[in-house]
Amino acid sequence: MTDIEEKIKRIQQIAQYLQTLEADDAALFSRLNEIPKATVEELLEDYKQVTQNFQPINLLRYEVLNQLQEERPPLSAQDVDFYRERIERKDTDYFLKYGVNVVDGLANHTKKDSFSLYRKQGKHLYFRLLYTLFYRRIESQKIHQTLQDIAETIADELGIEKYKTHHVDFRGSTNMGTLNCWLALFPKNCSSHRHCHHLFITIEAEGLKAGLWSGEQNKPSFEGSVQRFHTYETALAFLKRLKSDYYVWNQRELQLQEKVASVPMEVIQPAVVEEPDVPYEIPAYTQSDAQAELFLSDERFRELLEALHYKQNVILQGPPGVGKTFVAKRLAYTLLEQKDESRIETIQFHQSYAYEDFLQGIRPDGGGNFYLRNGVFYEFCQRARQSTQPFVFIIDEINRGNLSRIFGEVFQLIESDKRGPENAITLTYSEERFYVPANVYLIGTMNTADRSLALVDYALRRRFAFADLSPEFGADFQKHLENQNVSTGVIHKLVDKIKVINEVIHNDRQLGGGYLIGHSYFTHPQEPFQEWYKRIIKLEIAPLLREYWFDQPELAEEYIQFLLKE
Repeated sequence: MTDIEEKIKRIQQIAQYLQTLEADDAALFSRLNEIPKATVEELLEDYKQVTQNFQPINLLRYEVLNQLQEERPPLSAQDVDFYRERIERKDTDYFLKYGVNVVDGLANHTKKDSFSLYRKQGKHLYFRLLYTLFYRRIESQKIHQTLQDIAETIADELGIEKYKTHHVDFRGSTNMGTLNCWLALFPKNCSSHRHCHHLFITIEAEGLKAGLWSGEQNKPSFEGSVQRFHTYETALAFLKRLKSDYYVWNQRELQLQEKVASVPMEVIQPAVVEEPDVPYEIPAYTQSDAQAELFLSDERFRELLEALHYKQNVILQGPPGVGKTFVAKRLAYTLLEQKDESRIETIQFHQSYAYEDFLQGIRPDGGGNFYLRNGVFYEFCQRARQSTQPFVFIIDEINRGNLSRIFGEVFQLIESDKRGPENAITLTYSEERFYVPANVYLIGTMNTADRSLALVDYALRRRFAFADLSPEFGADFQKHLENQNVSTGVIHKLVDKIKVINEVIHNDRQLGGGYLIGHSYFTHPQEPFQEWYKRIIKLEIAPLLREYWFDQPELAEEYIQFLLKE
């Protein structure tokens, strides 16, 4: 084991210990009651500034330390609740013992909820409030030095010069305690990691996260690539692959700043940036979260998810406006169990999309030469190989592309039983051996109402499970509109009239179920709602109906007037 791996292991051991205290309040309070009296006295010295500079959280910690010093009954959760309740209701009589500064600070404190940040932690509230009393004195300074050593080693391994480092230990970015440490490398000419694109590693109890991340102020321009790893070696290899992006994106940001610098300062509005609670925390996502955003029944969504698990390749097909791409994203999040955009790639096929865009091709470099450039699916598979977690590749409008031309020799590799290195084949341009990892899932979307598209290749149908999506104007859709204050009259008018038109379309022998009008047209209502409804009909639904009945314009106009009639 290398020196860096030893250092990472030591940090992970501390993370595992803190994890046990966070999960078990009894263990937490037992540990607090074991703090040596000498350490308690040192901590009281640190926290006594609260008597001059009022801070609600530190006042609570000061109370806890006083109880530990005075050898009153062992500290318990009830004691902490007692102190917190006194602070929250501004009990100045109780805190008069600490002097007039504390009483004035408490009385004049304007924040409605002094403990809101900590209260968000739910059952972990006590750990977040009190972890500093045992962690801070023991390891904080040592870990900061260790993180600096790791950062310098990574920079050396990557060959990065002229850099700065930023690291956060278990105190977290808001001094509320976390179960991980992280470090970032960023260009020396940047004032902060927030103002540029930085390479980072997060050290957790059970593994590592690593990637390229955009500073908060640059987030719209680059969302970053983040993956989980079991070993330092694999994390480092991933960072090496991101090194060129690190330079490219920071160069672009530097050029952008130079352009902004030429604008008079009086017209530049400073950005307000709020420190995130936990850096790089990716929100969890469950089937319940998906159900809250969709109008599908629980049973139908489970069927789609099971098809994705079973076949690994699913195509969502349906008429315009049924939310095919929206459903695809929610399926992906549910499969990943996180809203982790770094493990999702979304592209759209079109008539000009080619193998060279998708997998690999020869491109000009602008200097009269040519180079081999990897396509989006090739790069996606390379990222997926670095992890054991699932990755989802979404292809919007999959039937708009020339599928044989786009997939080429890789067409066979997307079959669920043709995954892995044992099925690798030689690519056309590079002649390297390529395979699709077993943790890659594909979701395609297909509009069934586009007359310009040819029939889907039967080879594609054999490799994908096909699932139909239909318009959903039921109770969940109507409740969605009610929650946005749309009147009952407008809702009933919309639902009843669209259902009538959809029945006409369904029964038309030249159209059928693949041409129905979907609910997505009506999911973002605007006031005044009557005018909003008419605008959708005139600008979006009417052109669709005229296209459907292009050879019967009088009939199309009759249905349009029916939809607009009060």
